[in-house]
Amino acid sequence: MRLLATTAIYLSLAGLCLYGMLFVYSSTIPPWADADETWVFSGAFKKQCVFYLLGCVLAYGVSRIPYRRWRSYSLLFYITNLFLLVLLRFFGQVFGGARSWFAIGDLRYQPSETMKIAWALYLAEVLRHRAQRGKLWGLTSSFLATLVPVFLILIQPDLGTACIFVPALTLTLYATGARKRHLALAVGIMVIAAIPLWHFGMKEYQKDRLRAWLDPKNKEQKEAYQLRHSLLAVADGSWFGKGLGQGEMNRLALLPERHTDFIFSVIAEELGLFGALGLIAAYGLLVLAIVALATYTREPYGKVALTAIASIIFCQAFINLAVALGIIPTTGLTLPLVSAGGSSVVATSVMVGLALSIARHPVTVLSSEDYLD
Repeated sequence: MRLLATTAIYLSLAGLCLYGMLFVYSSTIPPWADADETWVFSGAFKKQCVFYLLGCVLAYGVSRIPYRRWRSYSLLFYITNLFLLVLLRFFGQVFGGARSWFAIGDLRYQPSETMKIAWALYLAEVLRHRAQRGKLWGLTSSFLATLVPVFLILIQPDLGTACIFVPALTLTLYATGARKRHLALAVGIMVIAAIPLWHFGMKEYQKDRLRAWLDPKNKEQKEAYQLRHSLLAVADGSWFGKGLGQGEMNRLALLPERHTDFIFSVIAEELGLFGALGLIAAYGLLVLAIVALATYTREPYGKVALTAIASIIFCQAFINLAVALGIIPTTGLTLPLVSAGGSSVVATSVMVGLALSIARHPVTVLSSEDYLD
């Protein structure tokens, strides 16, 4: 099973990187390039290829290190990333209205991306005991470990990245045996907390995005522009698409953020329904392979870490696709391993490397039951 799952991870990783290279290329073709001119490489595409190479090297390197060594530094890694998120308030650079990056020349680093890795490792440490998940205190401690980075990310403001953590935590807790009544209580509290968040925590443009999502046909809502053109691109792709680099919304630059947040719309327009389904299948294969590893891993820390990693990748991909299809309101979030963005590619590659490390270095558990560490 481990061999089958790791093979599936490598195949899905290669497939997603191929999608990424093709469509970062397609969505960043320089405007001066002739419509029939091919293989005109933009600076963004060249940079993305470097990040893919770096990500693959890191994924392989991390997989060779026994994951128990990462466990030893999980708390330190978590605290360090919290500190970096705090430093953003004073030294971060503003891009796209959010103070989410440290910038050195042309290089940018987004701490919220590495926070995903730190969170998964630390959450596994918090939840490795069965009692932690079965009692309300254990649930509370895991929510506190999640809500602190979520708050620091929200105030940047980066609602998209912040939206990943809570559903990923809920999935992880459910999959690892938390009591359903405790989860229902936590979800109820979050729903109630959404009311003051709307009034005091959300910026006006974020509220406008929600209003635009409710009425995307209202052309007076400028926030609905992205959603309308995303849906047009998806519909225009039909069954087999218009061909690489030939999508109207893409070539005429009618779709903002088409190489990052809305790259799925470009894929759907240029490869059609079958190409989009191929992308979704690659994500499904990746997530299911990691879940299979978690199912067959009896060592508690590795089991929870795998579940958390699968939950993060699933939630991020699902939210991005749901935004592109108008299922949920527009929020800025990259498609993991496909959208342009170095921090995202590297962070996701490291998480995949951690999953491979857990598969490569299994720990023998002598107990007749799991979760007795």
